Amino acid sequence: MSNGGTTTICAVLRAAAGTGSVTAADEAVQTDNTNIRLTSAEQLEGERSMAAVVIIDNPFATLWYHPEKRIVHHRIHQFISGKAFRDLLLTGTEVLTKNQATKWLSDDRMNAVLRPEDVEWSHEHWFPQTALAGWKWWAIVQPDKTVGQVTMKNLAATYGQYGITSKAFTDPNDALWWLESQP
Repeated sequence: MSNGGTTTICAVLRAAAGTGSVTAADEAVQTDNTNIRLTSAEQLEGERSMAAVVIIDNPFATLWYHPEKRIVHHRIHQFISGKAFRDLLLTGTEVLTKNQATKWLSDDRMNAVLRPEDVEWSHEHWFPQTALAGWKWWAIVQPDKTVGQVTMKNLAATYGQYGITSKAFTDPNDALWWLESQP
């Protein structure tokens, strides 16, 4: 991600943590075809618990951070691969690391399949750094297509060998509830 994107993500994290001010310029930023919107801590006050900070919102996916429960949460909107897939996961890892979070909700209902090169990249690059950052709990809202379900089941089994506890769901609310109930 470019320095501009990193600066924007830092602003998001400052807003989520309540440790920095959010300027009007920070509220909506376009970088690499990815819209990043900020929700300041003041905007979260008074809303229901589990108000989420929008980190990424683009045609491929949305990434949120739930500061109250320290949960990273993404929803895939359509088939995603390559740079868009990698940017989504790496940004999620940055958020997880910065906030010392341990929980990730993957809502992959609309992602039919992962390309083999994306699976390989996730094994070799994304997973090791995310696990080292403290990731422990993974709620997976299963893809609608069987081929996607098989891929996610295999990923969960592989990552489970390294200490990631995962559970598959069909409903994102059930997945969020399960993550909230984990230590």
